[in-house]
Amino acid sequence: MFSIKSILSENINLNQIENLISPQTAIFLFSSDNDLHQLLAASILQKQQFILIGNKQYYDMKVFMNYDINKIISLGIDELSDILMEYGRQFQQLIILINLNVLDICYSPTSQNKTAGGLSTKELFYILSRLQIIKNQKIIYVYNYDLKKDQQEITAKLLERFSILN
Repeated sequence: MFSIKSILSENINLNQIENLISPQTAIFLFSSDNDLHQLLAASILQKQQFILIGNKQYYDMKVFMNYDINKIISLGIDELSDILMEYGRQFQQLIILINLNVLDICYSPTSQNKTAGGLSTKELFYILSRLQIIKNQKIIYVYNYDLKKDQQEITAKLLERFSILN
């Protein structure tokens, strides 16, 4: 079973995500925000099914795999992609939650988080292209953008690239 489904939403819909999760589901959260706390409060996450990627703050959580920006820089994108692929192979389904604030502000100007630093679109799509190699079902959920503020259509073009992944 190999398929990719992209869901684009301005805000995260926890009910929609909760309906997609099964015991054979892994969740990769690309975010630099406090989405983690939202997901924990909604009891969506289980420790063994979850990886936090790209956060700009260091979370000292021993219960989750956590790859903040500093760790990504020291490992390199290739090594991170290998780790994610190795982990993702164990599951039948992969839910990839992408908060656009994980990107540097120049790549996603409509994100609510205005801090500098983060992944580039090239790095993010490289990781996603590596994850496409895994033969399981993937759901990519992209959120945290406001197209009304997208005067130069940078975010619109980025979202178009996500929809092409199908």
